[in-house]
Amino acid sequence: MRAPILLIALVLGALLGSAVRPVWTLDPDAAAYVALARSLASGEGYALFGVPHAKYPPGIPVLLAGAIRLAGPAAYGAFHALLVALLVGTVLLAHRLVRRLGYPEVVALAVATCTGLSQPLFQLSVEYVRSEVPF
Repeated sequence: MRAPILLIALVLGALLGSAVRPVWTLDPDAAAYVALARSLASGEGYALFGVPHAKYPPGIPVLLAGAIRLAGPAAYGAFHALLVALLVGTVLLAHRLVRRLGYPEVVALAVATCTGLSQPLFQLSVEYVRSEVPF
């Protein structure tokens, strides 16, 4: 029974991945995440414009710092691709959770598909660089 969820994950990954573009929609949270990630990637520590930062947890900036080290500080397509990969992982985890709760396979597949087709999760991974998907 693994084939259906893997097919769903592959199709969603392809669809979501096709929406990735190398641009970034600015918003205050994303600006802070990217600035913190650039600071981490350049070895300046967890600082925002030279000032040590304590408002946002370091999870998403650490992930983005890895992408920055691999693809560069303005690799917005890589940032979005990373978030899409995490969203596909969320689809697989949603499926697994529903199955562990004892629901039938068809319910788990429906929940996983709905998770992957969620408009807010799409926007927060493909349009914005936000922490909701990995969170």
